[in-house]
Amino acid sequence: MEAELGSMGKREFGTGDSERDDTKIYTDPNQAKEFVEASGIDALACSFGTTHGIYLTTPKLDFDVVKNVRRLTGNIPVVMHGGSGVSREDYHAAIRAGVRKINYFTYMDKAGGNAAAKYLQSLGAEEPLFFSSLSMTARDTMTENVKAAMKMFALE
Repeated sequence: MEAELGSMGKREFGTGDSERDDTKIYTDPNQAKEFVEASGIDALACSFGTTHGIYLTTPKLDFDVVKNVRRLTGNIPVVMHGGSGVSREDYHAAIRAGVRKINYFTYMDKAGGNAAAKYLQSLGAEEPLFFSSLSMTARDTMTENVKAAMKMFALE
């Protein structure tokens, strides 16, 4: 079972009010220890600076949060909730720190949306629009985007 502990500080797409004190958005490793012991969960999504959606600013990642959560919880697998816009180097640093699952959706979804828009623009005025063609175009692009992301996550 996976659980989430901590605040991402912002709503989807990086908008909304964030905490004035950035340190408040990070998961407290001591609280994580207590939570893991009390709940018996198998994986923990903790806040270390990532968010869901498109980043409006460069994320401020604190890999020590991940390391300390792992250290204090008997090396529970840490989940990264939201990672669109994170650099290859930061993905690798997160994995080295103890992230074992990366929730990846926004950039894949955006790639599919862009492919669908391009497909619609390519149709002539008299050409029929078929949903299956539109959805397969988006799906194929999303598949390629995920393949590229999976290769990016791989440590060399």
